[in-house]
Amino acid sequence: MSSHMRDYMKHMLCEGLYNLMLKKNFEKITIKQICDEVGVIRGTFYNHFMDKYEALEYLTKELLFSDFDKENDYKALYVHMINVIDEHRNFFARAFYIEGQNNFEDMLQNIFKDIFYQIICDFDIDFSQLPCDANYLAAVHAAAFKFVVKDWVTHGCQVSRDVMCQRVEMLFANSFKDFLTKGNAGLK
Repeated sequence: MSSHMRDYMKHMLCEGLYNLMLKKNFEKITIKQICDEVGVIRGTFYNHFMDKYEALEYLTKELLFSDFDKENDYKALYVHMINVIDEHRNFFARAFYIEGQNNFEDMLQNIFKDIFYQIICDFDIDFSQLPCDANYLAAVHAAAFKFVVKDWVTHGCQVSRDVMCQRVEMLFANSFKDFLTKGNAGLK
């Protein structure tokens, strides 16, 4: 099978999972249902994914990053991810209900951590004199961003994309000390 055909089939399987997740709880979705949605046999699924959790992770990464190509532009990345999450808010809202060992919240946080780590490394920062390393910094920002996203999505995206982008920029571009000592005057 060609690389193009393999990618196409992974996309189709993920599209089937996406469609099913809009209709029913993830825990109730079976591999057979995903295959039936796409019109392939179960073996085809297992040629591409170990299980539905791996398919969900692949799908989430594809949604978040398939159309993003700007390197070293963390602000553009936040804006892009917020736009994608808003466009697919029903999917993300349903995904946040996935609990247990393979919960979506941890999966999403790890996805964020990986992308933030790549961005941090692209800046070539010397961490030797700092009290943390790139991995730790990425993990902290991933946890914070995941919290902001989860809160927004699980409360029905009550504020607009623009407000969310402003909120994220304000929270990530300023330290806690800035809020306490400068208030509105010192915030970017």
